[in-house]
Amino acid sequence: MVDAVLKLFDRYDRRARFFPALLTLGPLLLVAAVFYFERATEIGTSVAAVGFLAVGFLLSSVARTLGKSIEKSLFHSWNGKPTTQILRHVDTTLDVHTKSRYHQFLASRIGVVFPTKADEQASPAAADAAYEAGTKWLLEETRDAKLFPLLLKENISYGFWRNLLGLKPVALVLSAVAVSWVFLHEGVISRQGLTPSALLTVSSVAVFALLAIGGWSAFLVGIVTKKTVRQHAFSYADMLCRSCDVLGKNLATGRPSEPAPPTTTAV
Repeated sequence: MVDAVLKLFDRYDRRARFFPALLTLGPLLLVAAVFYFERATEIGTSVAAVGFLAVGFLLSSVARTLGKSIEKSLFHSWNGKPTTQILRHVDTTLDVHTKSRYHQFLASRIGVVFPTKADEQASPAAADAAYEAGTKWLLEETRDAKLFPLLLKENISYGFWRNLLGLKPVALVLSAVAVSWVFLHEGVISRQGLTPSALLTVSSVAVFALLAIGGWSAFLVGIVTKKTVRQHAFSYADMLCRSCDVLGKNLATGRPSEPAPPTTTAV
């Protein structure tokens, strides 16, 4: 069943959108499993699995929406799109000779004269417009996963972390719901209110669930951050720029690029 659902997604959607959605639902799935798995019937388990995967499918679409919604603010806080920054003369990610080669290559492909260092300083917006035009061309020319497997890998990694950051508030809320579920099951919370003494008699599986949820919440707070997303965004942007060399060789040898589904993310 799970395999059938996963086949509905391509590689990018599966890893960058569906997996963050499943991780977000993880605490609820964990609590359901530790408390009710042994008592569940085969039919009940199947129905629950279908429902869980359906929610995961829906949440994967939400993950993309939330991820894209925060992307613009991230780029603004980073002073521009990562690829645009890397192509700027002032940026030191690439050495000057490599950057010059990429500028010349992209300029020759899109028919736009790339700015000199002086031009960039005099008119940063115009310079960025040229770099973004080159980036758009690169995105269209690097969709073939067979020719650019490392680029796809970096793109998936960036998409995963960006979408997980977008889902972070949802994930934290669902973690809190899962903790409340554990407390309800163990009698710490009831209609009569809180019973703190019940914490001393919680079951071992409840302790395990609480520790797992706590660890997941700590991961969300400490690791799923703008800084982490930025690292992956610039790794992807750097790899995208370096694809100029591969494209240059393919054009020189006349090797065609096979069409592939659009999976790249504009950075």
